[in-house]
Amino acid sequence: MGMLEEDENLKGIEHIILLSQLAVLRSGGGIQAFMNEKAKRLAEADEIAVINSGVPYTIVRAGSLQDKPGNQRGFNFKEGCAGNGILSREDAAAICVEALDSPAEKGLIFEVVNGEETVQNWSELFSSLANSGNQD
Repeated sequence: MGMLEEDENLKGIEHIILLSQLAVLRSGGGIQAFMNEKAKRLAEADEIAVINSGVPYTIVRAGSLQDKPGNQRGFNFKEGCAGNGILSREDAAAICVEALDSPAEKGLIFEVVNGEETVQNWSELFSSLANSGNQD
């Protein structure tokens, strides 16, 4: 996220949305953890850069991204779910698009995987997540 280090690159930006794999990278153990160490450091640096940018942000910590059709299952937004769950790439993209219309006042970070919860109103969901302590 080197572009976020330059203030002039942030002019006119009203909301940053970051799709992060940090929860997945943190959950690995053994040789997998060793192999993912560089990716984990980069993901952490990306999140820190977004948080420190001064621009309202939404960080979507997705489970392991899968090449499966979206809109086939619901969601799970429980803290800790992304470390072991999966999320369709199409669903991840749809969540990011929905977040465009619901910027947090300062910042919102949440985890998501495919699950059983259906979302009727994304703005209400993001507001609920922010009120549950996920807002920075």
